[in-house]
Amino acid sequence: MKKFFGALLGCWLMAATALAGGTVGVEPIKNLAGEEGAAATQHLQDELIAAIQSSGSYGVKNGATSNPYSLAITVSEVKAYKSQEDKAKVLPLMRRSLGNDPEATPEEVQAAKEALKEIAENPFGEKITAEARFLDNATGEAVFTQTFTGEGMGKTADEAAYNADKELAKEIVKAMVAVASPEEDSEDIAAEPAAELTAPVDTSPVATGSVASLRALVGDMAGNTLYLDKGRAAGLKVGMTVGIYRISGDVVIGGKVLGKKELAIGEAKVTEVYEEYTVCEVTTKTADITVGDVVKNLQR
Repeated sequence: MKKFFGALLGCWLMAATALAGGTVGVEPIKNLAGEEGAAATQHLQDELIAAIQSSGSYGVKNGATSNPYSLAITVSEVKAYKSQEDKAKVLPLMRRSLGNDPEATPEEVQAAKEALKEIAENPFGEKITAEARFLDNATGEAVFTQTFTGEGMGKTADEAAYNADKELAKEIVKAMVAVASPEEDSEDIAAEPAAELTAPVDTSPVATGSVASLRALVGDMAGNTLYLDKGRAAGLKVGMTVGIYRISGDVVIGGKVLGKKELAIGEAKVTEVYEEYTVCEVTTKTADITVGDVVKNLQR
């Protein structure tokens, strides 16, 4: 009986492997982030293995030369911070929660209030950046080499680090699953609006004006660096060029206010994209840019 169930389990495992992308050998994580990255690397290794095993597309078989794939991770930066001091995230949320964002819906205002409450309850934050190299062992070629960022908050520094590692592992495995089932991905692309299609990490440049519905606000700034109140969900991508506009009055037709006049005052290039905000660098301007100015994709 034991032999029977053992054989049955073996057949099930073989079938599961055949349906999945195969097994992955997870190499020991390299740490280039100094002491800050030492603790993160060991926990990240555990989170990666757990995420891969639960992905439904891959299994993990460390130390085996027969793995179809290998995954190599290099941690380049680990940054701990106080959540309430993250101005790029907190200021836009405060502005929206107080009703000072004319574009925000009631649901978005409520979401901002809840986000601020979460930040207040989780005073510690951590961001970890790593390069992932997913290798096809049969060809010796990289399936992808990409930089990923994981960010987390917590009531303690250790909890924030744990959540950041978990988020980073999730994003890396999401990219692995995407290449394991390209047909399914292409069907999803055809069925969903363009604004919802975002890669796990936005590092590849895209053509200007590819997101027709983009409309964000300058939530904070430091010199020529702008922090927008929209992130990946808005379709923003690294390398995109956006236009900056100033509200200059009402559009009045037939005595009726139909909208707002928007005066183009500059352009900026997207340099970093996160879940809830985006960083841009001003490239040209005809007037001083201020918090509250509108940012849209360019229509050339």
